[in-house]
Amino acid sequence: MNKAFEIFRIFIPKIVHGELKEVAKYEDVHGKAANRILKMERIEIREVGEISRHLIYVDEGEAEALELAKEIEADYLICDDYESFWYLSENFEKTVFSVFVVRYLCEEGIISMEDGWSFIEMIRERRTWGDNIIYMTAKTLWACEERRG
Repeated sequence: MNKAFEIFRIFIPKIVHGELKEVAKYEDVHGKAANRILKMERIEIREVGEISRHLIYVDEGEAEALELAKEIEADYLICDDYESFWYLSENFEKTVFSVFVVRYLCEEGIISMEDGWSFIEMIRERRTWGDNIIYMTAKTLWACEERRG
């Protein structure tokens, strides 16, 4: 994971940080994951400006993430809430699912394609993605590799 921090600067809005703290109270797989994220020292937590105009379309966390991405002129806005994704991507064209980050780490040689796909499958199981749009996007990204290979 340290190599990933050499490539990416990670920012989260203050409300998302609060959401992570709430999830971290649980002893399940999500709580453990939230605790790992909260312990990462290189994640920057930021206050954001006005978000009220977005709240009728997405929840507060996504609305703040959208505003933060705009304020800092982020390279990407990562979103795995597929119901909010369409609104976010209409308002910030560089909105992507987290599977794009995993794929990028593979392309940079930080992790292997096989390890990247195993990670996607693990997330799919733990987050109960099933065959949703995020998983289908990952399948497409990894199928591109098979066609090139």
